[in-house]
Amino acid sequence: MNSIREFFENFYSGIEKNRELKIDFSLEIANLFKELSKEYKKTFSTVAKIEIDGKTFFVSDPYINIQPSLKQFPKLVSNTIAVAKFSGIEEVKVAVVSAVELVNLNMESSVYGAVVEAMGKRGQFGKGVFVEGPLSMDVALSEKAAKEKKVLTDVAGKANALVCHRGSIARGIVDGLDFSGKAKTEIFLTDGEEVFKVV
Repeated sequence: MNSIREFFENFYSGIEKNRELKIDFSLEIANLFKELSKEYKKTFSTVAKIEIDGKTFFVSDPYINIQPSLKQFPKLVSNTIAVAKFSGIEEVKVAVVSAVELVNLNMESSVYGAVVEAMGKRGQFGKGVFVEGPLSMDVALSEKAAKEKKVLTDVAGKANALVCHRGSIARGIVDGLDFSGKAKTEIFLTDGEEVFKVV
C-alpha cells in the first residue's frame, strides 16, 4: 500500500513518468484509493477493457468504487469515457446496466441511468459520447435483443462501455468473462485525466 501511495506522490510531483503499476485489488486497496481521491481531489476508478468475439468494450468499476453514490456516479461514467478514448475509441456509447429498460424509482440502477442519460443529452460528457440508461446487458450489447424488446436508440445493441451502479456487478461481468477463457482483459486505473495500466 505504501508503494502505491509513493507512486502517486512521485507521479503528481513530476518525478514518476511510468504509467504502469502492479496492484492486487482488495477492500483495503479500495479504501486506500478513496483516501487518495480525497487527498488529490480526484476520483480514482478502475475500468476493464475486454476483447471477445471480435468486439471491444469497457466495464466499470470492478475494483474501487464498490457502492458509489448518485453524486459520485457521473464521475465514474466520465472516467470510463476517458479510458475508452485513451484506448482509441472515437465514439463512446455508454450503457448504464440495470435489470430493466424503464425508469423505476425503487430501483437504484435505473435512477442512476436516467440521471446520467439526461446529463449526456445536455453534452455534459463531451462530444462523440452517447450515454443511455437504464439498459439491461443483453439490450446494451445485442442488436437482436434490442430489436426484440423494441429499444431502438443510439446505444441499444451498440454499447461499447458498460457502467454499473455497484462494483459487485461490474466485477461479476469481468470475472465471468475471464472464467469463460474467451476474453482478453486489461485493467486500467484512472483519475479522469491520467490513465494507468495495471499489470
